[in-house]
Amino acid sequence: MVIFAARAVKHEDIVGLVKRLFTKLSTDPTTASQLVAKEPTIFTGSKSMLGSWNKNLGSGKPDCLDDLAYAIMYEMSKLSYRVSEADVTRARNQLKLPY
Repeated sequence: MVIFAARAVKHEDIVGLVKRLFTKLSTDPTTASQLVAKEPTIFTGSKSMLGSWNKNLGSGKPDCLDDLAYAIMYEMSKLSYRVSEADVTRARNQLKLPY
């Protein structure tokens, strides 16, 4: 972890804040890969970030499943690395809509 501060801040003040605010962090050396291998996650959905769709328009035709799988995986990996401000705004607006 890296902690930094900008402007006129005393080093001792930052050290004191870090000691006070980050005392409950785990010292367990288990890596994220080890945790995933031990207990894989289950995707439960994130409709508001992925966007909404009309269930009546699409169907699971066998000749389109590769394209569908690619599109889903592309959007999921995009959310992992590049969430734009427009994505967040769209998701917030969709959460406000009554369904």
